[in-house]
Amino acid sequence: MPNETEADANREIVEVADRAVRATPGAQVTVRKVRFVPPAMTDAKAPIVAAAERACSGALGRPIRATGFSATCDMTYLVNSAGIPTVILGPGDIEAAHQANEHISIEQMALGVEVYLKTIEAWMKDESAQPKHCS
Repeated sequence: MPNETEADANREIVEVADRAVRATPGAQVTVRKVRFVPPAMTDAKAPIVAAAERACSGALGRPIRATGFSATCDMTYLVNSAGIPTVILGPGDIEAAHQANEHISIEQMALGVEVYLKTIEAWMKDESAQPKHCS
């Protein structure tokens, strides 16, 4: 979750594991951290979010609103480390992503290109999204 800390996540995992162990005679569990990737969130009012929503809505012919994404990706580094407002946007079915047979149709690829181009165009037209020049 966007505001969840590493301690919060660890506490929740340990609580669930403890309940499972208490409910299963003879069971044992060890919880160890492999890696913690902090959550990231881009403000819903950020110009890049509005641009992506407009582009998707236009390409799909229906209103599209950005929602959360409950997996990890490079967004955490772009937002948290570099301060770059970011949206996660791509064609195809998320269920097919990162699988041995990952694929998208030619139609989905073409729609993805259209959405990316329209997002860039909408974002570039937004005055508030433009870099400020020093005098």
